[in-house]
Amino acid sequence: MRLPKFLLTAFSLFAIMAIAACASTPKEGGTAAKSDDNVLSAVEIAQANVPTAYEAVDRRRRRWFRDLTGEGEVSVYMNNQRQGGKEYLREIPAQDIAFLEYLKGTDAVMRFGQEARGGAIIITRK
Repeated sequence: MRLPKFLLTAFSLFAIMAIAACASTPKEGGTAAKSDDNVLSAVEIAQANVPTAYEAVDRRRRRWFRDLTGEGEVSVYMNNQRQGGKEYLREIPAQDIAFLEYLKGTDAVMRFGQEARGGAIIITRK
């Protein structure tokens, strides 16, 4: 018995899509190819080979320092408490950081209030 041509074509396309999906899925324990632009991990910080959190951000995520909103300087938070502006990052040794996270202005305001309208960098220490 012969299958109609459209069924054979549909089956072939399904098989190709299934193979492509398996090939693009990361292996167990792997990560996706693109990193998160709003997170700076301890691994990335170590690779930057810099002494402080400020230099790590300056080297790896410089856009976090730009005032993209016109709303003022980025605020820095640790333990949900505002520590100051970007200069505070100069006081944090790079090796003490588990990761840094960046929130854009609107997200930062929702979490921390109007004082964070220029964006927020959240420090998570090891």
